[in-house]
Amino acid sequence: MNKYIISLAVALTASMLTSCLDDQPLFTDNGDYGIVELDLSGNRAVTAPYASMSFSRTDSSILSEQYKTLPIDAVINYTGVNGAPNDVTVTVEIDDAIVTKYNSFSKVIALPAAAYKLPASNTLLIPKGKKTAVYTINVNLPTLEKSVATYGIGLKITSASDGRISGNFGAGIYLIK
Repeated sequence: MNKYIISLAVALTASMLTSCLDDQPLFTDNGDYGIVELDLSGNRAVTAPYASMSFSRTDSSILSEQYKTLPIDAVINYTGVNGAPNDVTVTVEIDDAIVTKYNSFSKVIALPAAAYKLPASNTLLIPKGKKTAVYTINVNLPTLEKSVATYGIGLKITSASDGRISGNFGAGIYLIK
């Protein structure tokens, strides 16, 4: 009798474990949608309203023009198995409301518009088969008040020609400390 019970238990366990093998993954080779997001994953405090990434005013490894300009590279990702299925046009914009909302979590001052220079276009291209594009914001360090501990610049993805804009990482804040 015990022999039959053990055999039945092994058979049931094996069938339960193999039943999950037919699930469809979120991303397939030929295409469910991808997600367009700011590369801020892993940088979200549990209670913060937005994900963030910090840059140091004194990090000489990334400062340029003899320490006058701090380049902030906002990386935009297209998730998926093989990258973008075709050229994906992504539009981003600066959003001070993000800084205002984040300020309720951590004391941050919005970076004044005169303190940074944006690229000529707010439209980026993620080429077919690729997964990223970079939007570089150049911060003019001599214009920043030394008494302000942390400045922030909010960025959000407003549109993407393919894929869905991430609900978690479609907007974020870049901190200058």
